[in-house]
Amino acid sequence: MVLKYFHYITESVQKDLAFLLKAMGEYGLFVIVVGVWPKDHLLTYYNGDLEGHVEDIHLKWSDSELKKVILQGCDALRISIPDSLVNTMLAEPPAA
Repeated sequence: MVLKYFHYITESVQKDLAFLLKAMGEYGLFVIVVGVWPKDHLLTYYNGDLEGHVEDIHLKWSDSELKKVILQGCDALRISIPDSLVNTMLAEPPAA
C-alpha cells in the first residue's frame, strides 16, 4: 500500500497512523509513506516500535537532473516550455 501526501494530514492523525503502521506490518501489509516533513525519523518519533522498520529516503535533484526530467515530461506530453521558463524554474529556491 502507498500512503501519499502524508504531510497534509494533521499531526494527531500522523501519530495515529504511526501506530497503525506497526500493526499492519505485523499482519504482512507493508506501507510506503510518501510525504515531506522537516524532521528525520518522524514515524519512529511518533512510535518507537517502528525503529528498524522505517527507512527515510531524502531525494535531492541536481539542476541538470531536474532539467532532464522537465524535458522528458515535455516530450511525453508533446508540449514545449521556453528555455527561459525552464531556467526560472531551476533558479527558484525550494519551497519551505
